[in-house]
Amino acid sequence: MTNTLGKILMKAREAFVARGYSGASFREIAREAGVTTGAIYGYVSGKDALFRLVVDEEWQRVHTYYRHVVADNAERHEAAMRALADPEIDVDTLTAQTAILVEDNERILKVLMEHRDIALLVLTNSRGSSLENVVDILVDDDVYSIVPFIERTVGHPLSEDEKNGVRVLTRATVNLMITVLESYTTFEEARVSVAMTNAYFVGAHRGLFLQMAREHPDSPTP
Repeated sequence: MTNTLGKILMKAREAFVARGYSGASFREIAREAGVTTGAIYGYVSGKDALFRLVVDEEWQRVHTYYRHVVADNAERHEAAMRALADPEIDVDTLTAQTAILVEDNERILKVLMEHRDIALLVLTNSRGSSLENVVDILVDDDVYSIVPFIERTVGHPLSEDEKNGVRVLTRATVNLMITVLESYTTFEEARVSVAMTNAYFVGAHRGLFLQMAREHPDSPTP
């Protein structure tokens, strides 16, 4: 990387983090980097390309970790789903069986905190860029991965209404994580809010399973 490109990327990152994608001006970035806009065009095709050059490597590390967390613990996640769906389970067993869900939420939040500036930029301030729909993509990916677990647990295919219910809860969980990320700069500071977020996550999903059981009384008990 040349010194000029390095300075452009540094000033672009500062501008995007401070003002968001739509608020950052290509011309202002050039001025702050001490170059012409033409010089920036020598490296990238436009503002979105510059934005992606700034965020992609770091965001991909975060996104890859996010995706692998569930995949690496699939069996324990499925066991947690069965526990959440069991109307007779005692509190201690439920807490033990769902610990993996809490642990994984905390792992994800820790990584988001480590890359807080870029994570917030991509998740909340990328409107107008090619990454503006990234939250929708995260939610879609989560729903796609969790629905088969739920269907095996409850013993029947989910209706579209039930899938929409899963989507609503997933979106709410992602939004809660974003709110924690916006409100705190370190995981240690966020511990109480993280615990409350995890309590919501576990309670809401247990409520979802119990509601499905009421809707499908003939389905087998997990």
